[in-house]
Amino acid sequence: EGNIDAARTVSMAGIAKYERGLLRHPSLKLKRAQIRSQSKGEPRTATEVRNQLMKDVPVYRPGDRFFNVYRNWARLEERHGTSQSVDEVYRRACLAFPRQWKLTIDWAQYHARLNMHERASELFLVACSQSLGQHGDPYRLHAEYEMSRGDYEKSQRILFRGAVALSQNVGAGLGGCSGMIQLYYVWAVCEWHLENLSRAKAIFDQALQLIAPGQEGSSDRSLIYFALAKLHKQHDRPLLSQHFIGLCVKENSLPGGAISEVWDLWAQVASLTGNDRLRGECETLAEKCWRQENEPSLKEGGSSRRIKMEHKTRRDPWYIQIFGSADHHMSTSHQTVRLPLDEKEEQLF
Repeated sequence: EGNIDAARTVSMAGIAKYERGLLRHPSLKLKRAQIRSQSKGEPRTATEVRNQLMKDVPVYRPGDRFFNVYRNWARLEERHGTSQSVDEVYRRACLAFPRQWKLTIDWAQYHARLNMHERASELFLVACSQSLGQHGDPYRLHAEYEMSRGDYEKSQRILFRGAVALSQNVGAGLGGCSGMIQLYYVWAVCEWHLENLSRAKAIFDQALQLIAPGQEGSSDRSLIYFALAKLHKQHDRPLLSQHFIGLCVKENSLPGGAISEVWDLWAQVASLTGNDRLRGECETLAEKCWRQENEPSLKEGGSSRRIKMEHKTRRDPWYIQIFGSADHHMSTSHQTVRLPLDEKEEQLF
């Protein structure tokens, strides 16, 4: 129904009940008695007592997914509340789930959107520590933020620390579930921006070795092949560029579905080699694919309809209007991380 006040009331009531349940944990009985004895001479508010007790709630609670309720409430406050109300929700959430780095990433990205750089960076660092080297996303997202501000050297250091932390975990990166492939992709692009080309290519190669075989890893391979094709084009190696374009077309799974960009790149490479016939064919295919990607009547294919239906049935119609999207920090590096070649071409126009 889109009733913001009702949604806020339900969220607050649910969180309050949840926190009361946590504070009844048997392990806090002794701590509660200590606080009572300490506070006889110095009165303390109920909020202060609650916050102190929350710090001693057992961190590991199997199957506890209540952090999603905190995230929903925080998104509601981001859209309809004040910065103070947002910070209060995240502070309470991080007390209840001190190792849930996704909450801290949400908090950091909120401050990044407000251009509060120092606070955002502090929270990104906290999220990296919370991940305990088990996932690359906190490091990747922190690095992407610094790259968006033009600080590639700081991003380089962040990505290196993330790669080291992940590599120290047994089996890290296998199948891409730890975010290592995406971290390596961003790291390679960062090195490319710093003109460390041999290192960029080596990191791209390392990422390719981590990708699962078959259809499961097709999207990641497509993205890396496309980046390598652009890298070799920028440095006047058209044959190598064409090689990686062919691999990308073979995978046919570029994130975002913008296959027209691949054909357009191939047309540019063909022009560099003087192959006018191939250039014309690629330009025709690029135009055809671009129309399919951008004209609504052609986008309504079976897979597109299926994806739209999944999004429609995932939440009630009012959900996104009140709470916003749940997937702030799924990997969108193909959209957020600019390749050096793209930036140079934009400067020409």
